[in-house]
Amino acid sequence: MTTDSTATLNFRQSVFEVLKAFIPRVPAKTVDLTFEIGPDIPDRLIVDFTSLKHVITNLVEPTICLTPVGGEIGLTCRLLSLDAQPVSVEFEAVCTGIEPVKEELTVQSEAFQPQAEYHASPAATTMEAILTRMKPFSKSRILFVDTLKDTTNLAVRMTELGLKVQVVHSVSEVVDHPRYRHVEAIVIDSLTAIASLMSESTQFSHTPVVLLASKLPRLNVKWCIDHNISQMIATPTIQNLVLALVIALESCSYSASEAPLLNILLAEDNLVNQRLFTKILNKYGHIVEIADNGSLAVNMYKERLEKGHFPFDIILMDTVMPIMDGLEATALIRSFEKQEDIQPIPIIALIAQATISSSGPEKCLQAGMDDHITIG
Repeated sequence: MTTDSTATLNFRQSVFEVLKAFIPRVPAKTVDLTFEIGPDIPDRLIVDFTSLKHVITNLVEPTICLTPVGGEIGLTCRLLSLDAQPVSVEFEAVCTGIEPVKEELTVQSEAFQPQAEYHASPAATTMEAILTRMKPFSKSRILFVDTLKDTTNLAVRMTELGLKVQVVHSVSEVVDHPRYRHVEAIVIDSLTAIASLMSESTQFSHTPVVLLASKLPRLNVKWCIDHNISQMIATPTIQNLVLALVIALESCSYSASEAPLLNILLAEDNLVNQRLFTKILNKYGHIVEIADNGSLAVNMYKERLEKGHFPFDIILMDTVMPIMDGLEATALIRSFEKQEDIQPIPIIALIAQATISSSGPEKCLQAGMDDHITIG
């Protein structure tokens, strides 16, 4: 093993990551790139990622130009032996119109302690390091679509990590429901449920998915990407689960060109500020509705939900307004959400420099706001 090698512990995920890199080079409309990993191959294999990438590249790359229109490039991984160290796995590439080709790869089971020349990769870090990476996401909202009635207390384990977990047992409970509007990641146990969720609802079009499945059929790599599958786990040990969630949550960030368009409620009584905020937000494609005071903002927020329309994605709330200020309005919204069991909407306080002493960040947080912006 060379000194620049990296060790990875999630075998399925590593194969998936290597294959994803080929998608830009595969004519997606005319050639399918698929893979299948034998169910007897454990997730927790110590494999040199450089060697894994080399083997898969040797098998897949030559077939890209040779596979005919409407054809398929299929990669299969089989376990040859697990009883002894090292463990052997076999990769076979089967392509339309081309003779199958095979190549073996030597790996180690998790029980084997790798030599010093194995360098830890992000996927092979210690539990302590993984938990450190999890800290920034400790209050993230996770939707767990548990169609198979989990018996391993996954929801409890995720909650113990500080995550806000919402559990449903069918896709029909989720579709277009405002309670599940603002989630940072989805954990789901069925390919059928993923397909249904993504086809019936647009609200999760940018939400990364962690797939839990002990047995998987042959998967189309492009289909997985199109359905936001970020991570896949066969055996949801706590380390596998935490690492998958960390990587999924780390990927849940957008560049300006990729960011989803938002429906924004701007609660602001100053006409100049209304025009300024609206102009800036419209420039990036966001939709802005304006409330001139806190009372109107509360009513507009409730009406959206009562009429069955998509709720606002975020509220920008001025703290000082006539009739009802932003602090009182926020408190009423939070009370309503709790009463109706609705997922809390992010509320950002707009604090004028002149009023920061009377309505500063501390009071905003106490009222239930999530963050603040100082203006003027």
